[in-house]
Amino acid sequence: MGTYLFVVNEGTRRVCIEHRLFGVPHTEKARRSIERVEEGDKLFLLSDGVVYGLYRAASEPFTERNPDRGPWKSSADARCGYYPHRIRFDIIQDYTRGLEF
Repeated sequence: MGTYLFVVNEGTRRVCIEHRLFGVPHTEKARRSIERVEEGDKLFLLSDGVVYGLYRAASEPFTERNPDRGPWKSSADARCGYYPHRIRFDIIQDYTRGLEF
């Protein structure tokens, strides 16, 4: 079982938690990184030097065919689109204040 850290901004972090969904941009590097995740792996979010988690991958990675339908419509990356490469997750322990390092 692996452990993965996803880097996000505060707006994207809130969308991830609300929808129980992590997404990465439409770049080869991002796609390769999320494809390594397996169901059951431990996941964390890093936003502005603060770690949030613990989450567990609840699905295998997948590519959304219509990523422009959301949930990142308001925070789409101008260069990379609406984060089509995704993984569903369960919240194991949600540190709402995060852990600073």
